[in-house]
Amino acid sequence: MIIHNLNKELPDSLKKELHDTIIDDKYLYPNKTSKNPIYSSFQISTKPHFTESVEEFYYDLIAGVLDRLGLRGRAAVYATKWCQVYNNSMGGCHPPHSHYSGSELFSWVHFVESPVDQKCFYFLDTDHNKYYPDTQNSGDLIIFPPWALHGVDKVETDGVNRTIVSGNIICNRYKDLKDDAESFVCRQKIVQGKPQLVWTRELNYG
Repeated sequence: MIIHNLNKELPDSLKKELHDTIIDDKYLYPNKTSKNPIYSSFQISTKPHFTESVEEFYYDLIAGVLDRLGLRGRAAVYATKWCQVYNNSMGGCHPPHSHYSGSELFSWVHFVESPVDQKCFYFLDTDHNKYYPDTQNSGDLIIFPPWALHGVDKVETDGVNRTIVSGNIICNRYKDLKDDAESFVCRQKIVQGKPQLVWTRELNYG
């Protein structure tokens, strides 16, 4: 299920900046009165909302992934990202879900802090079996298909934060080779009165 993985630790000073930003009542999800909330900035995932240093770290991290996957110059993309913090005292988890809506090229999770004695992140197959990847230690980054069902179990260890930064790489133009005359282009069109994302093949100009 994992397309690519690597390990790159977020420096301690940037972890503090990330926590100072996200561990705030305004980021309690679903809301501050929920029984088992988590901290999440998903609702503003399309806007820069980390400190400048943290934003730069993730820009460089994802740019490096695009290079390793051979996509530089072939795909017009942008990244969404958000942070989530789980801990035992809050009791929050994340039920199975996917990230796919039509234009996502791939999804990713960077495990900023992980419990050493528990793997919380899992993929879910058609028969609802859970598969826990080994690569979810602190610093691990995994790249996976946006349609893959995945979820997060409750943190069992007391006094431990499980912190992740997750996101999607959104693609609106793609070509097989850099010098191809045509590209696949994703545009929003009205189909039977409803907005839909439609991929078409178009000539490259310029």
